Amino acid sequence: MNIKRIIWTGCIVSSSFSLNATDFYLSPTGDDFAGDGSISSPWKSLHKARDHVRTLSVLTENIDVILKGGTYELPSTFTLNSSDSGRNGFTITYKAATGEPPIIS
Repeated sequence: MNIKRIIWTGCIVSSSFSLNATDFYLSPTGDDFAGDGSISSPWKSLHKARDHVRTLSVLTENIDVILKGGTYELPSTFTLNSSDSGRNGFTITYKAATGEPPIIS
């Protein structure tokens, strides 16, 4: 099986800079079931963050999904569509935490 590794140094959805944003956090040691996406209780997977953000029917500010450093194992293909980049004039950005390069595997 061929495993591709991607080192993120930026975002995959949008490169816009946001002054006001709701932040959701991911960590390779996070928890998709007990976590709430906060910095102190991050989720573990990109899938969880994407699915949660999709449940937000109306965006009232930009959304930043921030990946803490480490390796994120993908159990299946991670797919984004046009609604995953933002709605209502607000952006959804996936990006690395400052100084913490994530690796997607």
